Amino acid sequence: MAEDDLAAALAMSMEPNEASGARTAGAFAVRRLREENTAETLKEANSVAVLTTLLGNLVKNPSEEKFRRVKLSNPKISKALSCLGAQELLLSAGFVKSEELLEVPSSSTPEKVKADAEAALEAALTGPHVESCASSDRRQRPPEVGARSSMVLYLVCVSSMVLCMILY
Repeated sequence: MAEDDLAAALAMSMEPNEASGARTAGAFAVRRLREENTAETLKEANSVAVLTTLLGNLVKNPSEEKFRRVKLSNPKISKALSCLGAQELLLSAGFVKSEELLEVPSSSTPEKVKADAEAALEAALTGPHVESCASSDRRQRPPEVGARSSMVLYLVCVSSMVLCMILY
């Protein structure tokens, strides 16, 4: 069942949409995360979990201000974003950097915010090693809330795949 879900997610991620630029930038950021950081560095900084949480919150609540703003002064956030590629992944999701914040501009519609965050999250959660990691996860899919959103939320639930992908 998880393999069918992943195949559907991959098919959706290949469909052209307004977030395709974010998907490309997200893929570049994920490649940078994988290639320029050691697994130990990523684990120590808790980057994967923090990024997955931030993006997942934005997907689930694209109009909620508290999820559209990330304080760079927060020690946990600062440490997670210290890994090369981490900040770029959030930028690909529509965040803009200022002195002390990463913030999604108020001019961005919730639909665009959600699409960009989904694209970044999909870039993080899809890759050559995801399927082998996902097949051992037997968690239930969340209730349907739309095909694309449901798939992304499911992928958030199995965020451990990102760590598995990076370790391979």
